[in-house]
Amino acid sequence: MATLSTGSRNDARKHALLRDYQLKTAQHTRLLDGRKYPCCGCNRSVGKDFYMFEATSRATKAHSFMYAGEDCAQTIIQFSASTSTPLVDLPYFDPLTGASRTSRGSGTRPGGSVAKWAPLNRELFYAINLTFLAMKLKPGSTLSKVLETITTNPSQVRPTTAPALNTIIERNLDSTHGSLTDYVNDLRVRNPTMKQYPFTLIRGALKNLSTPPIDYL
Repeated sequence: MATLSTGSRNDARKHALLRDYQLKTAQHTRLLDGRKYPCCGCNRSVGKDFYMFEATSRATKAHSFMYAGEDCAQTIIQFSASTSTPLVDLPYFDPLTGASRTSRGSGTRPGGSVAKWAPLNRELFYAINLTFLAMKLKPGSTLSKVLETITTNPSQVRPTTAPALNTIIERNLDSTHGSLTDYVNDLRVRNPTMKQYPFTLIRGALKNLSTPPIDYL
């Protein structure tokens, strides 16, 4: 998994990031025990709450991940508002409790709570977050596109989103894991109080397809 090193934490560097990379907000979540990410490539940890961005070099088109602590990420999102591609903020997701809250940021919508979302989209949002957290996806995966589809129209349920997520999980399994739940259970070793995620609605959506696929949730 490639991780972008962004050097200095000053504002000029953040503006340079937005100039040199196409960023996409992929996650706004809590740091789990056993994980550590550098904030914007510096030597400091992101802290308790952080964002993950997908970064595509405008020059080389190479894909990377960038992690930023809450304050640093909000600054980047705020600066992006004056560019041609403002960043979309995301609701915060706590994998330990399954709770979400409204982002305090100034990015474009949707940064609000998922409480009023369509129930299937809300469950898909949780599952996508857990997939990013638990599985070693490569930068530039189509998972962020599925997330974008859900967050752009959170009240609209699309029949393609559940099978798309299921396919992404299947294609990224390794020889020791047979499902997303297997990966999430690995996280429970260091985070034993983590909420159980049965993915009932997603599984139901897959079963209701004309040709139900193998369930990899």
